[in-house]
Amino acid sequence: MKTLYLLRHGEASLCASNGDDFERELSPYGEQQAIAIGQYLQQQKMTIDLLLYSAARRTTTTAMLIKKIMGHAIANTQAEAKIYQADLINLLELLRTLEPALNSVLLVGHNPTISWLLNYITGQTLDSMSPCTCYGMELMINDWAEISAGQGKIILTTIPEEVL
Repeated sequence: MKTLYLLRHGEASLCASNGDDFERELSPYGEQQAIAIGQYLQQQKMTIDLLLYSAARRTTTTAMLIKKIMGHAIANTQAEAKIYQADLINLLELLRTLEPALNSVLLVGHNPTISWLLNYITGQTLDSMSPCTCYGMELMINDWAEISAGQGKIILTTIPEEVL
């Protein structure tokens, strides 16, 4: 069995100083959201084998705030440029190449793709994920290469407003 957590980055500023979307930072509220979600995940006594996140500034900041709070409960971190502007197929391909030894992964990404991935894996039609919303799913698979539609059972749902 594998566990996959999907997290949309915290609320971002409207634009970067240079106009580059990739460089958009978290707003002050987005930083509060990320800290609150990190504290919540820590309180749940979760352990994460890999924190995988988009290399965009807002997702990197979200991931690093969570890593700082959770500390050793997160074994490894990896920035992945492919997550930024990925489509559903790109995210599935990325997940399917993860090492089978990894049992729990937290993926920090962007809308709309992170929401599409959630809907695909759970087989449900859920609302678009708001900033810093986190879903956890159990997958009855032994290897990440086996991920397919409708096999995820939701085990955790939280939004920052519930834990701020």
